[in-house]
Amino acid sequence: MEILLAVLGLIVLFIIVLIYGPLVWGLIAHKLYIWYILPIFPEAPHLTYWNWVAILIFLSALKSHRVNAKEKSEEQKNKETLILVVYPWITLLFSWLFKIVFF
Repeated sequence: MEILLAVLGLIVLFIIVLIYGPLVWGLIAHKLYIWYILPIFPEAPHLTYWNWVAILIFLSALKSHRVNAKEKSEEQKNKETLILVVYPWITLLFSWLFKIVFF
């Protein structure tokens, strides 16, 4: 029973990790579109958050994925994971500051 719960927990964690990227970048793309594109082009289609998530999932399916055969240290793996989690929020913060200062 414990093994089954561990396997189910890993599956749920894997699904969360897979959908985190498109959900967060969908939010950021939606905000940037509202802040920068729609004021300039008011007749542009008003895309929702879920439209942006779908677009980003589609684009991520089209881009190439590199496989690195070289072993990485645990510190390097942790650093890359932190970058993947924090980078979208830093992008949103600086975009928001840019909007406040220049628009």
